[in-house]
Amino acid sequence: MVGICSAGSLKSHIPPGTLLIPDDFIMPAGAQPVFPREAVHITPTIDNGMRKRLLHASQVLQETVIDGGVYWQTTGPRLETKAEIRMMALFAEVVGMTMAGEAIAALELELPYAAICSVDNYAHGLGEKKPTLEAITTHARENARRVWKVVKEALQIHTVDSV
Repeated sequence: MVGICSAGSLKSHIPPGTLLIPDDFIMPAGAQPVFPREAVHITPTIDNGMRKRLLHASQVLQETVIDGGVYWQTTGPRLETKAEIRMMALFAEVVGMTMAGEAIAALELELPYAAICSVDNYAHGLGEKKPTLEAITTHARENARRVWKVVKEALQIHTVDSV
């Protein structure tokens, strides 16, 4: 299972337009379990085999991606304050509203999961302008074709052993 996520950069050296394949995540608010009446004890992770497929696909397509980084999930839909961003930037590279919850749900369902993040804005306080929905949407559209090519190529790879 592959997640496609829009994310804000928490680092000045990761500009909008960048693609990033995270290797870990932080989700302070927690996630709702898939099976609320059952205790499913999991250790949240991102599937390394699926990550390798995305990375290999990127190499095949000569598409530049950042290999690894921490994704910090917020609850949204509001964007974060400058103070929140300064705190998050100490521990993560990107911030978004969906990936960690998807990863946890996939793990509970015993599905391998990794994600590719389209960095669509600088987080509040990093760029010259505060982020707007219009600017975020514009960058997401610009990255969509590149992201889709990588995902399509990754899903055509039949074995990770050759990676």
